[in-house]
Amino acid sequence: MTEDDALSAEEFAQLAEGVSAIARTTLEYGVRSCFHNHVGTFVETRAELERLLSMADPEALFLGPDTGHMAWAGDDPVAFFRDHRDRILTAHIKDIGGHAREDGRRQDWDYRTYSANGIFTELGDGVVDWNGLFGTIREGGFAGWLIVETDVTQLATPKDSAIKSRESLRRWGL
Repeated sequence: MTEDDALSAEEFAQLAEGVSAIARTTLEYGVRSCFHNHVGTFVETRAELERLLSMADPEALFLGPDTGHMAWAGDDPVAFFRDHRDRILTAHIKDIGGHAREDGRRQDWDYRTYSANGIFTELGDGVVDWNGLFGTIREGGFAGWLIVETDVTQLATPKDSAIKSRESLRRWGL
C-alpha cells in the first residue's frame, strides 16, 4: 500500500472507533477481539498498528499479530511482541522469504506476484527471528494460541510443508 491508498485521518479515526465498538460488543459476550495485521490492508505496518492502538479502546481490543505479514511490511515481529505482550492473545506464526520481499519491492509486485515468487515459506526458511520471538513469548508468560501457517508452500505438498514446520518448532523447543 502507498500513501495514496492510506486512510485519511478522519477515516482512520472511524476505523478505530468501529473496531473498538465491535471489540466492546464481543467482550460483553466473553469474547476478546484481536486485531490482525495484514499486508495490503489499511493496517499493515507497525506504525499503522501503533496508530490504531493509540486510538482504539485498550480495555476491549487485543492483538493477534501475523509475524509473516509484519516482517513483509519491514517491521520486527520480536520488538513488536516485546512491546505489546500484554495485549497479544493469539498470533499467526508465519515466515517469509527475504529474497521475494526485496525483489518485490524493487519491481513493485502486486500481492499475487509476491505469492507466486515465494514470499511465503516454511518456518525457519525465511527472515523471521524465531529464537528471538519464542524467547520473547516465553519471557512474557504467553498463554494464548499460536497458529502456525504457510499461506503458499514452497515444498512439493502441504504435508511436506507441515512436517518441515513441525520439525522447526521442535528445534525451537515447542
